[in-house]
Amino acid sequence: MPPVGVSPAQQAQNARRALGLGDADPIRDVLRLIDEHPGAGIPVAVLPLPDGVAGAYGKKRGQGLAFVNSNDWPVRRRFTLAHEYGHHFLGHTTAVDEVSDVYGRPSTQRERDATSFASEFLIPGVGVRAWMDARGATRPDLEAIVRLAEWHGVSAWVALYALARERFIRPAEREAFEQRLQAREHRALRQELGLGGYGDALSEEQLPRGGRRMPSGLTEMALRAYRFGVVPADRAAAYLRTDESELGAELDRRGLSHVEDADREY
Repeated sequence: MPPVGVSPAQQAQNARRALGLGDADPIRDVLRLIDEHPGAGIPVAVLPLPDGVAGAYGKKRGQGLAFVNSNDWPVRRRFTLAHEYGHHFLGHTTAVDEVSDVYGRPSTQRERDATSFASEFLIPGVGVRAWMDARGATRPDLEAIVRLAEWHGVSAWVALYALARERFIRPAEREAFEQRLQAREHRALRQELGLGGYGDALSEEQLPRGGRRMPSGLTEMALRAYRFGVVPADRAAAYLRTDESELGAELDRRGLSHVEDADREY
């Protein structure tokens, strides 16, 4: 359990340091970081979930597991995953998070804490201040909000609230920006600026909406089983939701192409 008196935002800072992240750095691939980093300790499954469910967190025999709805847009997937990791890091029990819990007005203190954790984890205050200082800006415009969101791989809404949290945006200004975001002005501006290439494992290029990605540990087990001839290529490809022709490339990416016979585990 987190120490008494330590805020969720401070816990998010602790989590970033434990995962080897700088205080201000954007997280370039939050899925691979949380799913594969030995210090994170939480396998992640991305798959279609029922309407209205953003994600879920579960724990069995002390092992945490996060689920993220692949029907959502990538910026939402990232925030949902950070929210579920917040449940894990803050010592929460099982949670099925509805959209309102993650992106609306959370109904419980536990959900508010997980959201606060997620915001600081993905777009830390130190990073917001450094980003603004680097541009010599004291008051952001809509373009600054859009570019900051792109830099950290979050939605314009999350970037707006991070700027407000760090007092770069006053309450009245925030309301005006909210109206512009509701009118989707940021989408047109984003396209005009030529933004949109974050390219992480949760991007649509790597994981189309409605797709599936199993935890990396299970993926590696399936690849090793294929590598040593325990399962045929068609079964391995079906489990991994890929083409048989892609199995070799995936083995190469994980450094499993030249595993010695002595390493056989199946």
